[in-house]
Amino acid sequence: MATASGIRKKLETEYLAQSLQGHIQYYATSYSRSPDHEGRAAIRYDGNEIIKGCYWNN
Repeated sequence: MATASGIRKKLETEYLAQSLQGHIQYYATSYSRSPDHEGRAAIRYDGNEIIKGCYWNN
């Protein structure tokens, strides 16, 4: 079974153009103690979130 970190590593290295490798980061988390297990996700470019959102408010 693939792990989340393994999938993220593959996305950030193998599935990006060479010019973007090292610049794009994927981020996702869920809060297990939240009643609905709410979480958030983001795509970062050089540390700045360019796309972000939570799982309930697209």
